[in-house]
Amino acid sequence: MLEASERDFPEDYNPPARLATAYKAMKRWDDALAASDRALARAYGPRKLRLLQTRSEIQIGRGDAAAARRTLEEAVAMAEALPEGQRSESTIASLKKQLSALP
Repeated sequence: MLEASERDFPEDYNPPARLATAYKAMKRWDDALAASDRALARAYGPRKLRLLQTRSEIQIGRGDAAAARRTLEEAVAMAEALPEGQRSESTIASLKKQLSALP
């Protein structure tokens, strides 16, 4: 169903974002990363933060803590650069906490 939605709505980031989450749950890491790439290419603003967070979880699942660290660092930088109305201090704190928990 999600694959069909992605074909039907090629500009929407939601179907590949949900696919990334589904593939992550199934431990299909390569498929999850590919879906994450497609979602990130289509997303914008604060929506990208959740996608980057999911991507870091995928990378951790793959055993690539260094990539997960880089992804979370990117997410923190992006979150801190958001304009006042879009910026969430709790999101920034959560991302930093996840980053500090990495090996």
